Amino acid sequence: EGAWTLEATRRYVTLRRKGHAPVSFRYQPFAVAADGSLQFDAGVQPAAISLRLRHWPCRDTGARLATDWSVVVVFAGQEQTGCAWRGLVR
Repeated sequence: EGAWTLEATRRYVTLRRKGHAPVSFRYQPFAVAADGSLQFDAGVQPAAISLRLRHWPCRDTGARLATDWSVVVVFAGQEQTGCAWRGLVR
C-alpha cells in the first residue's frame, strides 16, 4: 500500500495520498453500526469515500505503532487499511 493519512476534524475529513492532491469532504457525524464500528460515507463516484473505524487492535510495523483502533478507507474504488491513533470526532 502507498503512504496515506486521514484526518477528521469538525469541518472536514481529508485523505492525503503520496503523489496525489489532498481530497477533503465536509464533516458529518460518524454513524455507529450495530457492531460498534464508526462509519463515514461522503462524495459521489468516482470520488466517493467510505471509512470504517473499528475498536480492534492494530499494529503498523513501518511506523512502529500499535493502537486500539483500525480503519478501512475506500476511495475511488481503492481500499486502504491502517491504524487510527488520534482522537476520534463524534
